[in-house]
Amino acid sequence: MKVLCDVHLSLRLVKYLSARGVPAIHANQLPNKSDSTDAEITAFADENGYVVFTKDEDFRTSYLLRQRPRKLVQIRTGKQVTDRALVELIGRHLHEIQQLHECATFYLENQR
Repeated sequence: MKVLCDVHLSLRLVKYLSARGVPAIHANQLPNKSDSTDAEITAFADENGYVVFTKDEDFRTSYLLRQRPRKLVQIRTGKQVTDRALVELIGRHLHEIQQLHECATFYLENQR
């Protein structure tokens, strides 16, 4: 699983994931950096096999309407959380997220 974190997520999450062996980049590392549009982030993720991690509702809408990005984790906490708390939350559920990714990958590959 490779992760592309949307601009609304902290670089701390990218560092956390990378330290645990999960290839991760931040949208700020794309050519247009923090000005990258959702469409650019989606295209990059789909072309390069990344799962988009985001808090942005627009990505969910795009996924539901167009199935893009192909792989998406929308983070919904129901309240404002600190970057540290968000990293801890993802850390507690990273194994489950990776398992879901494996299942989704298997499903998508067998739809062809």
